[in-house]
Amino acid sequence: MKFSFFKKLFGNSEEELPKVGLQKKARIGKGTVQMNWFENESINLPKTLYHHLTFPIEAFDSGIDYVEQPEETELHIDQLNLQLSNPRDLDGCELSQQSHPEIECSIYLGWRHNPCDVLGLKINRTEGNTYQVTGKLKVDFEFEGVAQNEIFTFSATAEFPESE
Repeated sequence: MKFSFFKKLFGNSEEELPKVGLQKKARIGKGTVQMNWFENESINLPKTLYHHLTFPIEAFDSGIDYVEQPEETELHIDQLNLQLSNPRDLDGCELSQQSHPEIECSIYLGWRHNPCDVLGLKINRTEGNTYQVTGKLKVDFEFEGVAQNEIFTFSATAEFPESE
C-alpha cells in the first residue's frame, strides 16, 4: 500500500485522510524574494542564478489531529531559473511547473514535507522592489499521507530586499 507506514503510525487509510481546507483557512503574509548562484559540476550544472520566494502563512487549525494546533508554516517556491537580463526585475514573469520543471515548491504541514505542483505563477511589480504574486498550486498532501490533495490559489505581495 502506498501509505502503509503512515497508516500504521497514525491509523489513517486513504479514505480517512483528513481534508485541510487550505484555501479557506490559510492567510498568506508578505513574502520575500531572494536569489543566489549555484553550480554543481558532478551533475554538469553550470553556475546558475536562482530566485526563491518565501511566504509566511498565519497560524491556523489544519485539522490534522496528531499535531498541536494552530500550525505555523510557510510556502516556499524555489529553484526559479528565470534567466532574466536584469535579475532584480521580475515584472511580467509567468511560469509553471510545465515551463520550468526544475521549480521546487512546498508547504510543511502535519510535520511533513508536502510538495506542490506549480500550475501557474504570475509576478508583477506594484512599485519599487515590491511585487504582486498570484499562484495556483496543487498541494500533494498525500505524498506523505498527511491529508487529501488540494488545489490552492493565492495572491500576495513579495519584496526584494535592497541588500539582496
